[in-house]
Amino acid sequence: MSMTQPAPTGPPTVADPPAAQAGAKSPSAAALPDWTIGLLLGLFALLVRAVYLIEIRSIPFVHHLVADAEAYRNWARRIALGDWLGGSEIFYQAPLYPYFLAVVMRTVGEGPLMVRLVQAMVGSAAVVLLFHAGRVAFSRGVGITAALVLALYPPAIFFDGLIQKAVLDGVGVCALLLLAIRCTAQPSLGRFAALGACTGLLILSRENALLFVPVIVGWCLWTLTDIPWRIRALRSAACLAGVAAVLLPVGIRNAWVGGQFVLTTSQAGPNFYIGNNPAANGSYVPLLPGRGNTPFERVDAIRLAEQSEGRTLTPTEVSSYWFRKAGAYIRENPAHWARLLALKALYSVHAYEIPDSEDQYYYAQSSFVLRLLSPLLHMGVILPLGVLGAVLLLRRRDVPLIAALALTVIAGVVIFYVFGRYRYPLAPMCILLAAAGVFELIRRLRSGRALSAIPALAAGIAVAVVANGPTSFSRTLELAVSHSNAGLTLARAGDLPRAMRELRRALELSPDLRSAHYGLGKVLLMEGRLGEAMGELNLAYEAGPPIAYITSALGSAHLVAGNIERAAELLESAASADPLDAETWINLADARGRLGLRAEAQQALRNARKADPREAHAAHRLAWSLATSDDGSLRNAEEALRHASDGVRLTGGRDPAALDALAAAQAEAGRFDEAARNATAAAELARRAGRHDLAARIEARARGYQESRPHRE
Repeated sequence: MSMTQPAPTGPPTVADPPAAQAGAKSPSAAALPDWTIGLLLGLFALLVRAVYLIEIRSIPFVHHLVADAEAYRNWARRIALGDWLGGSEIFYQAPLYPYFLAVVMRTVGEGPLMVRLVQAMVGSAAVVLLFHAGRVAFSRGVGITAALVLALYPPAIFFDGLIQKAVLDGVGVCALLLLAIRCTAQPSLGRFAALGACTGLLILSRENALLFVPVIVGWCLWTLTDIPWRIRALRSAACLAGVAAVLLPVGIRNAWVGGQFVLTTSQAGPNFYIGNNPAANGSYVPLLPGRGNTPFERVDAIRLAEQSEGRTLTPTEVSSYWFRKAGAYIRENPAHWARLLALKALYSVHAYEIPDSEDQYYYAQSSFVLRLLSPLLHMGVILPLGVLGAVLLLRRRDVPLIAALALTVIAGVVIFYVFGRYRYPLAPMCILLAAAGVFELIRRLRSGRALSAIPALAAGIAVAVVANGPTSFSRTLELAVSHSNAGLTLARAGDLPRAMRELRRALELSPDLRSAHYGLGKVLLMEGRLGEAMGELNLAYEAGPPIAYITSALGSAHLVAGNIERAAELLESAASADPLDAETWINLADARGRLGLRAEAQQALRNARKADPREAHAAHRLAWSLATSDDGSLRNAEEALRHASDGVRLTGGRDPAALDALAAAQAEAGRFDEAARNATAAAELARRAGRHDLAARIEARARGYQESRPHRE
């Protein structure tokens, strides 16, 4: 039985087969084969992205990754080093991008621009795919126009240059559009299976793409009504089989390492609560103030859920807890939730790209490409034109599917919360419909059928008014936050002059920005300008409700100033609010020790090690205390050896303090020969580093070990 569907009936439109539009092609365009046009479009997109990458090479975030980008890089490193299972727990974040990044890193290395160049190639491939989707569905002219717009679309250029999964979302959606259109034009079970597999890959990049599955299956079953039911059912089954072929291995992997069969990730519940709670504002608000990074979010979601339930929870139980908590808010505050949904719907279609940890408009300050294109091409342009195209061409078989997928993207964002990169999959769909709509509008105007386009024009204008209207987001404040983030990033990298400039620029834009006052205080403290640092940290501390990292920084400043009791008070408060900050526990150990609370100081160091097992400073300080205390009740040779060995391992044997602590622990355990050898090695390391006073003290201890005397303090 033939599975070829009949051609659409009705008057010729922009969507008709190429033969109906042959007269509209220029001779030069007709002379070029499609693959050549696609290649040229891809090369043009790559050229634009290459210029952009050169422009942004001095931006701090390019060389010093932050937030999700840092988490993805670290995850990809572990995979590239041989952990091909991607960890020992159920996936919390979508795994496709870290695996992609691991392959890229194994192939071209971790160079900050090389990885981005590979991603620029991937983004350029999306442009080629969109050209072919437009060509097959509508015409070569539509395909070229859509591809050029995507090649120049500022968010696409920006996202292709980030260490973020949005680059895979873009190419995945373009591939999905092409496959869906191919399934309409030349259906086969293999194409429907490929459509399902592509959907599955998108789900592994963006979990809310799960919503695409019922839309595509529904399209297969109920819109192709001129096809026998049995064939429609087979096509739907082939599509579902393609989805299953991609997701089942992930579910099996999750069951193998985590004991639960989870097809994708376990973060749906926390994400749903973040977007649906009394404090939600339509975008991202962390579960705890100041802890917006992905690793913090995961730990906080588990810790808060387990504290509430009073027991250890599995990942699916944690997710269910947050779903229940959000559900309780919705039931108790239906009117507030309705307003919140309306706000998120506005944000999801607005011209403004709500930033995550990296801001398109901050990058535009360093990029002529983004500065030139951002006012011309944005969601406030492509979405109204996309609505125009959808209304004009709604009678076509593939247009309702594209429109339904676009609405599904919006729904998937509104259900949770809005970032520019979360709604990015909407862009290729809008661009394709917009290009087709403009061509169709021109055709109708030329044929004297302008009145038939009035409903579509009215719909497009209405959407344009909403998409370009006011919102409650302050662009100035968001830009200030980006400068503050850049300053903090540079401070961590040790580039204090540039950090100072970025933080002062943030305060010029937003004088009351807490994060900028905090960052400036930290930089001033690092420069030894204690009085100024205290002033900035006090401004940050007093600007609003307590935030653990600000309280901790102010406590550390008081510690440096010698205000030990106030330091201990602030550090105790910070540690209570955020028990997973190892630096706070280390400083609290110092404050407790200086107050004579040595047992409590040891416990603070244990807490630091628990908060971050990779914290070498806490390891060797705890080992030293356990090995050398003059209070016998506080000494423990076995525990000291364990922590000292960790300290040496974590520092690669290159830190004299870590080796010194190991020698003291070995002496406490009666292993004096080993203690003497390690102390001698530690003294040599100190001497090479120019720390001659430390070398002399360690040598004195080594002589004691040679005489079988452990060290006491």
